[in-house]
Amino acid sequence: MRYSFQMTIAAITLLAACPANAADIFTGFEDTERDICDANGGWVQYAAVSTYFEDSYYDFDKHMLAFTGGLDGAGKNFKYIMARSKDAQSQKFTFMHENVTALTPRIGRLLPRVDRPMDLPAVIAQMREGAVGDPYGDHHSEFLRVALAREMLSASDAAGADIARFLEDIAAVEGRLLGMKNGDATRRDARRLWNEMQALSGSYRGAFRPVARQTIFGDNLRDRLAPRITEICAARAHGSKGSQ
Repeated sequence: MRYSFQMTIAAITLLAACPANAADIFTGFEDTERDICDANGGWVQYAAVSTYFEDSYYDFDKHMLAFTGGLDGAGKNFKYIMARSKDAQSQKFTFMHENVTALTPRIGRLLPRVDRPMDLPAVIAQMREGAVGDPYGDHHSEFLRVALAREMLSASDAAGADIARFLEDIAAVEGRLLGMKNGDATRRDARRLWNEMQALSGSYRGAFRPVARQTIFGDNLRDRLAPRITEICAARAHGSKGSQ
C-alpha cells in the first residue's frame, strides 16, 4: 500500500487532537517523591517503574510512527505543498515543526536530560562515546532514565551508534523544518527534508526502536535497573560523577 504525504499530515492532526490530560499517566509517577538511595534503591522494584517505561515507549512510538508513517513512496507529494502560496507552505511546515518538536520531551521520558531539540547534541555525544553521565539532580525520574540509557547501551555493541544516528536524524528534520516554516522554503529544501525524513523513518524502525523494545520489554527490567541505581547512589555517596 502506498501512502501519501497528506496522510502523514492527517495522522499527525489526529494525534494533535488528543486531550492535553493524556500526559497525566506520566506526571503521577514523575511527581511522586522518593528517597532515591534509601534501601539501595529498593523502590525500583515497584511495578510502576516498568509500567512507566512501557507506557512512555508506547506513547512515543505512536507519535513517532504517525509523524513518519505516511512517507512510503510519497516524495512527489511535497510538490503539492511547494506549489501552494507562501502562507500555506508556512502553515504546513510550522505545523510539522511543532509536531517534531513535541517528540523531544517524549524521547526525554526514555533518555535523560532531553526536553528540547537543543538538548539533543549532548545526548548524541554521550551515545557515541558509549557512556551516560550520572544524574545532575536528585529526581528519581532522572536516575531511572540514566539507568535505562545505560541498559540500552548494553543491548549490543552497536546500540550507542544506533541511538545516536536516530537522534541525529530527528535533530536534522527539526532543524530543516525550523528553517522552512517562514514560508521561504525552496524545492531543494523540500527535497532535502524528504530525504531527511526518510532517513529518520529508517533509523527509528531499524535502530532506536529495536534497542528500546529489547531493553524495556526484555526479561526483568526492574531487576536490571536496580543495580544501576545502586551504582549511581554509591558513586554519589563517594562524591563521584563518573560511574557508567
